[in-house]
Amino acid sequence: MGTTYSIKIADKIDRKKIKDLNLKIDSLLININNLFSTYIPNSEISKFNKSINSFKMTDEFSNLYKLSEEIYQNTNGAYDPTIHPLVKLWGFGSEGRIDSLPNDLNIKNIKSSIGLNKISINKNNLLKSNPHIELDFSAIAKGYGVDAVSQFLINNRIINFMVEIGGEIYCNGTKYEEHWQIGLQNPFSNSNNDDVLKIINLKNNAMATSGNYRNYFEFNGEKYSHTINPDTGYPVNHNVVSVTIISDNCAIADGYATAMMVLGQNDGLRIIEERENLEAIFVVGSSDQYQIIQSTGIKKFTGDL
Repeated sequence: MGTTYSIKIADKIDRKKIKDLNLKIDSLLININNLFSTYIPNSEISKFNKSINSFKMTDEFSNLYKLSEEIYQNTNGAYDPTIHPLVKLWGFGSEGRIDSLPNDLNIKNIKSSIGLNKISINKNNLLKSNPHIELDFSAIAKGYGVDAVSQFLINNRIINFMVEIGGEIYCNGTKYEEHWQIGLQNPFSNSNNDDVLKIINLKNNAMATSGNYRNYFEFNGEKYSHTINPDTGYPVNHNVVSVTIISDNCAIADGYATAMMVLGQNDGLRIIEERENLEAIFVVGSSDQYQIIQSTGIKKFTGDL
């Protein structure tokens, strides 16, 4: 996944067991990479991307695909895992940065292969309506990994823990009978430790953040975000800097965080308010002047009056 992971356990545990857990968790995450990493040529997703029309999924691939399809439908296509060809076109894929900007014709041609509605399912087979369709689960796979590791710990009778992969988090139980407290970083801070915007209190909840403040490139003095709007084919160009989603499932939080970055705070908040078990914090503006916009139910996690 190109990032780190950390696990904190607040249960009494035999230290001899920790090494065994560590090895099994590493193996679990390697397996997830081998399913969903577009950087691994023989991963399951890479095989799908090379396929022409029909592709037989494993059960695990099917699970993540169907979850992606649900988020795609609920966000009116703002979260769309078929965006991979556009990600590569704009220089955010495995091929690396681009030397010049894509032109309108390039984008128009590639958009003909964008849209999860261009894939259908027959039993455990994915059917492409266009052979150039490719999938990219990078906006949801870290959250999926967090959920998988969390379930593994629960299966091993570990109840009170925090799992974090690349900033996506799930907290189970409590930390010595208190909620787990997670600092929401100021996206304008130059340090990972400075300027905590809010403290988020979690118990059996997941939290995922998507933002444009780190992954972008500049061309002729203009910034181009890695968040690409599937509808336009261009990087988003609005003043939402980051979105944090709280849910009971980290893959869901991860996918919706990306969708909210595409939609912006107005359309995004409307979708969040319509759905149960989803709350959001939008950071909007610039380093000189920014504001925090929250969904109505966020107070139970922040303690705000």
